[in-house]
Amino acid sequence: MTENVESQNRQDNAPAVRAWPLLLLGVAISLIALLAALRPERIRIEDEVARTAEKRDDELLRGVERDSSMLASVQVFFESSETIGFGEFDHIAGEFVSMGPGVKAVEWVPRVAGLAGRRAQEERESKRVPGFGVKV
Repeated sequence: MTENVESQNRQDNAPAVRAWPLLLLGVAISLIALLAALRPERIRIEDEVARTAEKRDDELLRGVERDSSMLASVQVFFESSETIGFGEFDHIAGEFVSMGPGVKAVEWVPRVAGLAGRRAQEERESKRVPGFGVKV
């Protein structure tokens, strides 16, 4: 009688044991299908990020080129004149800073030697834009 019970138990468990490989195969196929479905979305997102980054790079490059050409213009203006004072510089620098977001401040830095240079630096520091400093 014990043999009959054990035999019956083995027969009852046999379908469950055979179902595990099928279940694992189903899970594996589902994961493969999910990964295959996600691949085009990943490629689309990567392409979108690359296009956005390229657009931003182009905008930054145009801004740097614009600011560089404006600075070169200021340089040429000052090199072409013998007597440009702080008033003229302040006017031109203010116009330059207001033209775009790339440059936040331009400082007047006169070339004055000795004690007169220290006095000029102290005077200019008293008029400096808050939050900006001179690095020597």
